[in-house]
Amino acid sequence: MPPELCEILPNQAFKGKLTDDHTANMITFAAKPPNINALAISTKGLDELGFRPNASPQMSAFGVSVGNNMAVVPARILPPPRVQYGQGSPIVDEKASWNLKNVKFARGGRLEHWAVLVIRDGNDGVEFSRPDDPEFIAVYRGFAQMCVTSGLRVEQQVPMIVPVRLPRRAEEDPTRSQAILELEKAIKTYPRKPSIVLVLLSNGDKHVYSGLKYLCDVVLDVREYTLFFH
Repeated sequence: MPPELCEILPNQAFKGKLTDDHTANMITFAAKPPNINALAISTKGLDELGFRPNASPQMSAFGVSVGNNMAVVPARILPPPRVQYGQGSPIVDEKASWNLKNVKFARGGRLEHWAVLVIRDGNDGVEFSRPDDPEFIAVYRGFAQMCVTSGLRVEQQVPMIVPVRLPRRAEEDPTRSQAILELEKAIKTYPRKPSIVLVLLSNGDKHVYSGLKYLCDVVLDVREYTLFFH
């Protein structure tokens, strides 16, 4: 059948790559509390699937029926694991999120030859204007102080700093491959391989972020820590 003579029925599953806006809308729609999802399943969900009693002659013919109530599964709360640190104790909230802000490890490593990669991607409202920007200096000094608080020995007070401006988004380059190429060139300009790269990213572009992760972990074998500014 020639495709130009076919019509796509509505509400079909789309298996292609979604845009950032479509992905955000999908997450917003799906990220609902369990009680809201349970109510949707037990009300309109059963109707849309044809699972109400006598709604499907095929199911009735085989003697199959679906209950209207959700299954109840007994559960229990497990005690959290206890981890001993050199100094301090982690803060664990009601969502089981661990905060190690005031914890010092028993044996810390050394942070030397570390670097900062400042990515400029068109978000001029929050990007740092110059290397001597007081806010920029406060960011990388705060990172170093956090490492000291955690028990690391920071041997290099002023890191190697390299800014890079990425090419603008273009329809012919949807995955930002040119931007990843510029990032690779920028990281290779460091005079020596850094032990870790602190990356300052002003946009949450998933192509840039995932490409940067792949570039550092697989291609260049460089550890990186990314901070987002919005």
